Amino acid sequence: MRRDELIMWIVVRGCVTADDVAKTIGISRYNGWARLHRLKRRGVLKVVWVRRKAWWCVPGARPPVFRRVVPGSRRRRKTTDLLRKVEELLEGGCVATSALMRALGFSHTQAFYAFRLLQAEGRAVKTKLGRVAIWCRDRETAVRFLEELRGEVVRLVKQHRARYVTPKRLLGFIASDARARKLFSRFIDVRSPSATAYGALATLLEMVYGDPVAKSIYHTAQQRQKGIEIRVVDSVEKEKVVVNLTPDLAVALGDVDSETVLQAIEQLLQRYRS
Repeated sequence: MRRDELIMWIVVRGCVTADDVAKTIGISRYNGWARLHRLKRRGVLKVVWVRRKAWWCVPGARPPVFRRVVPGSRRRRKTTDLLRKVEELLEGGCVATSALMRALGFSHTQAFYAFRLLQAEGRAVKTKLGRVAIWCRDRETAVRFLEELRGEVVRLVKQHRARYVTPKRLLGFIASDARARKLFSRFIDVRSPSATAYGALATLLEMVYGDPVAKSIYHTAQQRQKGIEIRVVDSVEKEKVVVNLTPDLAVALGDVDSETVLQAIEQLLQRYRS
């Protein structure tokens, strides 16, 4: 088939695929694609993608209309039910993808798909401990959950009077404590731990006690205490003032609204200028 005949054949149909050209002319799919690509380079055709399938169309033509998923259809209802189950699980706090799979019998693809949909709609946020993804309702819930995990680590270590702790030893503490076991089961499998679970616990230990003293061994006496650094811009002098608070003062101000702290420092600056 000559080029002019091929163009007329495509114009009659509006849109064709490389498979259509190959079957009609009796050539390979690649050669059919090559001919269509040359016509596209000349400006005769344009490419329209429909569900990962390329359609080669003349200007003004559209590919065949496929059935779309309309509200209330079976597929839409299935997705809605899936998201509803996930949100109900998130009402109890933060969970990991693996925990959702165990709780609702989802595959990893279903669980990840549901979380990503909720995240896109602003109904879930993602944080990570090592390679474990943890999903929560909002950012505040995520922060509280991480602080709760840190507090449980400190409680367990003090309870067992451990001077040094490893992820494996911490997991033993968790498995023997009902309260800790219920909390940590939201993101790791306590009964059958994996390398990913140990990695998450190692990340948590590093958050609490700093860098390990040797490989994955953490010295519990060196608990990390973070201070607070507040930067205030002087409204008169237009200078930045950095205020470093000691850890004990930082803890005391932990429940105070940050805006209130900034206003107090601004008042101190005004008294200093006067």
